[in-house]
Amino acid sequence: MNYSKQKNILLVEDETAVGTCEKKILETLGYNVVWALNGEAALDIVRFRKEPFDLILMDIDLGEGIDGTQAAEAILKERNVPVVFLSSHTEPEVVEKTEKITSYGYVVKNTGPTILDASIKMAFKLFDARTKKAEESMIESETRYKYISDATSDFVFSCAESSEGAYTIDWMAGAVERITGYTLEELRAMGCWRSLVHPGDVAAFDENVININEGTSGSCTLRIITKNGGIKWIAVNTKHIPSKIAAAPHRIFGGCTDITERKLAEEKLQLLVEEKEMMLKEVHHRIRNNLNAIDGLISLQMDALSEPSAADALNDTRSRMLSMMLIYDKLYRSENFMEISFRQYLSPLVDGIISIFPTRAAIKTEKIIDDFIIDSRRLSYIGIIVNECLTNIMKYAFAGRGEGSIRITAENKDSKVTITVQDDGVGIPETTYTEGSGGFGFKLIEMMARQLRGAAWFERGSGTRFILQFSLQAL
Repeated sequence: MNYSKQKNILLVEDETAVGTCEKKILETLGYNVVWALNGEAALDIVRFRKEPFDLILMDIDLGEGIDGTQAAEAILKERNVPVVFLSSHTEPEVVEKTEKITSYGYVVKNTGPTILDASIKMAFKLFDARTKKAEESMIESETRYKYISDATSDFVFSCAESSEGAYTIDWMAGAVERITGYTLEELRAMGCWRSLVHPGDVAAFDENVININEGTSGSCTLRIITKNGGIKWIAVNTKHIPSKIAAAPHRIFGGCTDITERKLAEEKLQLLVEEKEMMLKEVHHRIRNNLNAIDGLISLQMDALSEPSAADALNDTRSRMLSMMLIYDKLYRSENFMEISFRQYLSPLVDGIISIFPTRAAIKTEKIIDDFIIDSRRLSYIGIIVNECLTNIMKYAFAGRGEGSIRITAENKDSKVTITVQDDGVGIPETTYTEGSGGFGFKLIEMMARQLRGAAWFERGSGTRFILQFSLQAL
């Protein structure tokens, strides 16, 4: 089946530039696209549009109002439609929010049209399979009511306490032979099905099945060894029923469900997660190496240039690359591929930027940096901002002077971060910087501050003081 033909997709994306690009990509792939700018608009469109949507492509962070997970939850209460989350967020807590909602995929933005198209097609297939399975389950349920003894996938048992205090099987029913490979007669002859339990799970069996206290319940999952030597996982629920008749034995009643397929699926999923983590680490490693190679090429080109302004431009590029190189180096060395220690990133970044300049030995640097965990996405914005500030200081603040000092502070107070970069140089003129003006570096700072949903400004006095403020909970 060609899943891209005549499929209607509702795209929910609050950023105009991003939404325009995504809509164009989807239309190029052959989908009919309706675009909503926020969760409330998406809900209204779903409610009042006559022609149903085949899939909803939902951003998570939708600005003010309800977020993507809330919008998806509201839509799913009214429509049975596959939802695929499309987001730039890869933080575990963000991904975890989507796991509480029935969805058919999580696609990271900017992974390319091919991966996006494949994810959408897979969502269609999974949705079709789930719908078909639900229909089949309904038919199967009707059949089970007629033939429950043959069609049941689990079995029940009763163990009676002997005069010696041991429990032996006195009754079993259900799909015993299909699950264990043993007949009812063979299991009764064993006395107790404890001998079927995998050696590694015998303790769990004893604690939750045989040795539960009078009047209490027990539950556990354990492995059994089938008659042909295979391994199956079962979920066991038991209840100890004390006898109300004198001299009558106490009994343990229980039910067992075959959960082998679920366990195998969980193990397979864990292997896939580990494989993806290894792939992500390799990607970080390769990106870091590629950036190092580019840095080397730029350095060679600088040595070959005779024009100072051209060499300065290339040096600016090198310093901007440094912040990205350091992020990928930290990600590669870290066990957590999403978040990094702020202090461990910023402190060496400051040293690395200053070391590029010939006057570095004459500059005294003071760093007072709080340590906290921050995601790599926002860290990249901060790195670019700090690089622009330090580069500007090293190039202009100490002109005509033999020495100078720079003070960098970073404070995290109640999840509000304040970063300052201050020098004791000549200061920037009043006309040099006002919001919306200035050179490329100033515009870059403004743009990165907006991405952080924070504020950035300069203060003039004895030198120049740059301040950046943003909330850790803003994105």
